[in-house]
Amino acid sequence: MSLVSRLTIFGNGVEPTLRQWHCRWLARALCGFVVLAIASTPSIAVEDPPPLDMQAKLLLKVIPFINWPAPIARERSVTVCVTGDNPFGALLDGVAALQPPGSPKVTIRPLTEKESPVECQILYVGGKPTAASAEVLAAAEGHPILTITDSMPLAAPRGIINFVPASDRAPLEIDVGGAERNHLDISSKLLSIAAGVRPPE
Repeated sequence: MSLVSRLTIFGNGVEPTLRQWHCRWLARALCGFVVLAIASTPSIAVEDPPPLDMQAKLLLKVIPFINWPAPIARERSVTVCVTGDNPFGALLDGVAALQPPGSPKVTIRPLTEKESPVECQILYVGGKPTAASAEVLAAAEGHPILTITDSMPLAAPRGIINFVPASDRAPLEIDVGGAERNHLDISSKLLSIAAGVRPPE
């Protein structure tokens, strides 16, 4: 069964409830997520991580599939912090400016090595594993922060989401146990299309 055929397609209700509206929004977001992953993979070698433009889009496309605890969930805004080597330049700002109507407000900001990540909802740790990257990931532990890393090796500290090479699935490895420790709930729809899922220990 193809990835797209696994999606739940919701009908057009005349007066949808808030839950129905959220489900439809989630389904549309997932469909866009899958299309992005599939459309981008033909030019990628299986052993290579996803290219930067795809990573920038995936960073923000995961937002509808993450449930943050209250009061964060009620604020309808997401701060994306980028620390370590920032490979994106203006890419993330450009993607954030193109978020569809109804999406949470997204703010992109750099995070220096000396800053605490506790005000971030998403923390991207770029570059190769270093003592600084391990420290900032450790500082995010236990806080409602979705940490994201890029192709970190097995022996190195990794984010809750780690970009990985993939062919016919979303190029994400997701640590469910790490999400639970950070008080985050990840939609089963995203887990179902991820290239890898690490269950709780």
